[in-house]
Amino acid sequence: MNKQRGFLEAWAIKWIAYGVIALVIAGLIGVAVYKANHWCNTVCKDERAARIAAEQVIKEANAETQRIRIAWAQESVEAQKVAIELERKRRESFKPIRAAAQALPPAVSAAPFDGGAARVLRDAIDAANAAVAPTPPGAGEASASAASAPSTVGAVTEWSVSCADQYSEVASQLNRVLDFYENLRAKSAPLEHTQ
Repeated sequence: MNKQRGFLEAWAIKWIAYGVIALVIAGLIGVAVYKANHWCNTVCKDERAARIAAEQVIKEANAETQRIRIAWAQESVEAQKVAIELERKRRESFKPIRAAAQALPPAVSAAPFDGGAARVLRDAIDAANAAVAPTPPGAGEASASAASAPSTVGAVTEWSVSCADQYSEVASQLNRVLDFYENLRAKSAPLEHTQ
């Protein structure tokens, strides 16, 4: 019996050793699985937080874009209303001047305008146009023939009023465009972002 007892003890020790080894291996696997899950959860949480932050930035950017679009639309409508009113007033202010130029007495209106003075005016026009855009081919010949054509005081007066009217229109449009963009820039100032 003694032999059997020793055999059972060796057998029990052997199975206990296997059980301990199995528990250690299972524990190591459990720790590894826990660490893997914990690492994944941490990374996933970090990625989720980064995604939520990115979505928030995108949402704020979209809101800012929408705010700028609305400001642009409002400023465009306001600028258009102002432009229409200013153009009406400008045209009204030139009506009596045009009428006065057309109503010059015939003796004054039909009086010849000095050819030299007409050439000086034509040269001034050509210089102004050349500074803005290149002279098209053949324009110099047309300009020379126009300068040599006889002019009257009435024609030069009406032309001068027309030039002043056109200058006024261009200057008014330029000022309206500059005002429009300045107002838009002021309304479109970026919001402060806090991070």
